Amino acid sequence: MTLAGAQAGLYGIVLRLYRTGAEATAMGAAVASGRSGSIAGPLLAGALVAAQL
Repeated sequence: MTLAGAQAGLYGIVLRLYRTGAEATAMGAAVASGRSGSIAGPLLAGALVAAQL
């Protein structure tokens, strides 16, 4: 599964898991955490390569 596919699947899951008033908040939190991981991942990988691990 690609990241784009996972992101698209997230929309359907959120609709089933959260009540109507909380959907936007839940989706925003999920997207924000995904973007944080997209930023932190390459930084961490670069640090590991630099440390020759």
